[in-house]
Amino acid sequence: MQRKWEVLSEALRATGKYYPERLTPRLLSSRYYAGRAVIRETTEVIGNRTIQAYAALWPTNEPKWFELGTVYVGDSLRGRGLRNDIMSEAVRLASAGAKLFLITDVEGVMHSAEKLGFAAVTTQKQPNLLRWASWAGVVCRLPGSIYPIAPGVWGTPKSGERWLYWKVG
Repeated sequence: MQRKWEVLSEALRATGKYYPERLTPRLLSSRYYAGRAVIRETTEVIGNRTIQAYAALWPTNEPKWFELGTVYVGDSLRGRGLRNDIMSEAVRLASAGAKLFLITDVEGVMHSAEKLGFAAVTTQKQPNLLRWASWAGVVCRLPGSIYPIAPGVWGTPKSGERWLYWKVG
């Protein structure tokens, strides 16, 4: 296995922000080699390259649903629009008819997702949300933001709070 996947895995784990079960070098690389992830890496000709940005489509229990996840841009590349680019490329990797979702607490990822046609989802907007999450196998990871914050009162997505977004069609 190439060292670049180990370095990426270590960088992702160090942030403490990503779904830990996905952060092994083998799983990260398997998404890329399956044509379901986008990377940006350094351009060294000799020696190991380093992955500086990554975004992947992760499978769910529902064959037509994929999670856009593990969106990462290294410190040295932040602020240059790369997050928008890799998320857009990752979305294009989805098969025709695929449905996508993401769960994030990063405001920049939320904005990029909205530009790509994703919308924040709550049980108010999608009454069958819990059934879908059970079928997809993600019910244990659902953010509390899918529920009202008080009777009849719904929050709005903001940085630091985990939100569910999805894109259908």
